[in-house]
Amino acid sequence: TDISTLESPVSNTVNRIEAWGGIFGDINIHGSVRAIVTRSTLGIEPDVNNRTQIINISGDLTQLIVGLSGTDNHLYSTICVSGNVALVQIRGTMYGQFTTYGNLTRIDINGALGGFIPGVGRSGLLKVFGNIGTINLPSGASIIGDLELGGSLRSLVLTNADIVGNITSHFGTLTAVTVRNGSILGNISAEQIGRVTVTNGNIDGDITSTRAGIAGVSVTSGNLNGNVTSATDITLIQVVRG
Repeated sequence: TDISTLESPVSNTVNRIEAWGGIFGDINIHGSVRAIVTRSTLGIEPDVNNRTQIINISGDLTQLIVGLSGTDNHLYSTICVSGNVALVQIRGTMYGQFTTYGNLTRIDINGALGGFIPGVGRSGLLKVFGNIGTINLPSGASIIGDLELGGSLRSLVLTNADIVGNITSHFGTLTAVTVRNGSILGNISAEQIGRVTVTNGNIDGDITSTRAGIAGVSVTSGNLNGNVTSATDITLIQVVRG
């Protein structure tokens, strides 16, 4: 079953869309949404049904909650929000695509950002045209898909996990990227990069600053196999016990 609101000269606001199970139909809202809540997976597994659930919101989204507990409530949908997003919580893996043309204040993912789907391959995309405030990933949760933003991200920390996909900031700063007991396999690019730190792992991807320099790239108990490139200064490159 699809859910939609009509276009109106007066802004439409939907207070809450909630399902005790999952939501599998398309959602088109000409306005803002305060909450979308499911107690199960949101969207359709691509290997089960050759169809993608589309969710379009022309205003802001206050919160998206996928699953109330556990780690097997996944996001398969393709979601596009024209405004800002305050909170996204996924108690599972984000296999789908989430795009906002504004800012994303906070996203919590209990599984992983992206994954591998049989017959599809590597999947998952988080695309934010503005800034990202906070990304929370538990120990063991990797970034398999791609992370793309127009603005800045202050901190990204992974523990017992890898960055497999690419991380790109087109016009902003990645202040700190830290990986403990894992490796960076994908590429990291931004106008300005602060510190990229890996402990007990390798950097196999390329680290690139397109405009304003790199404060430091540090690897402890691992190897630096990728290229480190900057349009201006690179303050520090350090490999200890490699």
